[in-house]
Amino acid sequence: MGAPSSAASSTVGPPPGEALQGRVVPTTGWVPGPYGHRGMLDSWEVVRMESKRWTVEIFVNEDDEDDVTTATAVLYTPSGRRHESVGRARRNPADRPVPEIGDELAAGRALADLGSKLIGDGAEDVAQLAGPAYESY
Repeated sequence: MGAPSSAASSTVGPPPGEALQGRVVPTTGWVPGPYGHRGMLDSWEVVRMESKRWTVEIFVNEDDEDDVTTATAVLYTPSGRRHESVGRARRNPADRPVPEIGDELAAGRALADLGSKLIGDGAEDVAQLAGPAYESY
């Protein structure tokens, strides 16, 4: 969605060649609704957002017979919380050994489990901050 086309409008954005570090939001007028625009906008403003980097380490181990691969995904958040998930992949004895396939499957399963745990943690945090959804009398 671009800036309004009227002569009175202005667009605020990053200098040429620099990435936008935030999002563009309307500063006046009505915002778009679910079924299209509800009004004209006079200007836009860049709202700065904090940038964070989270790093996940994945440790991959294979058993001695190369039949089972285990991956452990570990995330330390900036606040110091540690999250860990484990994923496993087992090779069918009839298949030829291709270690990369087991690595990918085990790592993917560990990351999927880690993602699920993070979503659950976030939902619990929201529920604690929100309190009861309604009051009973």
